[in-house]
Amino acid sequence: PVGIGWDSQLVEVLPLERQESLLDIMRSRMIRKRREEIAREAQIARELFTQGKLPVGTVEDLMRDIDGADADE
Repeated sequence: PVGIGWDSQLVEVLPLERQESLLDIMRSRMIRKRREEIAREAQIARELFTQGKLPVGTVEDLMRDIDGADADE
């Protein structure tokens, strides 16, 4: 595996416009990957909900559960 130090040195020799283009490409890839991750998590949540394995309740119920978990710590 190539270390980040080597990668940053390689990028630094590029003209500024190319560095900006590379940054745009990397940012777009990160956004796409995050969207894919969110979509996977949403699909899992849908499946759990359909199977009745996802807790259902109000915001108040959620806050009560969170406050109860904090008290246990």
